Amino acid sequence: MHASVFVSWTLNAESRRRDTISNDFIAMLSMALVAAGHVFYLLLHSQQSDLFTNTSPEATLYASSVEAPLNVCETFFVVTLALFPIAGLRDHRWRAGAILGIAFLHSR
Repeated sequence: MHASVFVSWTLNAESRRRDTISNDFIAMLSMALVAAGHVFYLLLHSQQSDLFTNTSPEATLYASSVEAPLNVCETFFVVTLALFPIAGLRDHRWRAGAILGIAFLHSR
């Protein structure tokens, strides 16, 4: 999905010129937003304060369930480093704003 947005923004002549929000871009942002919400939910509802240092089987399993959506967030953050300059240099304010909004949520 990230690759689709990147290719569309760099190789598609019409998409390069226009500041449009495509379905692929919405899906990419939605997936990142849902993953961030899931991480927040899991961390707020955790019963253990030492979640990532506890070696009990239950804590390890719960930590693994937190790491899965966290991996999606980290991947989105790395992709943001490539997509934001593309949007910014072409003066695509809607795209840049959407990326910054979701990236700001991930930086928390």
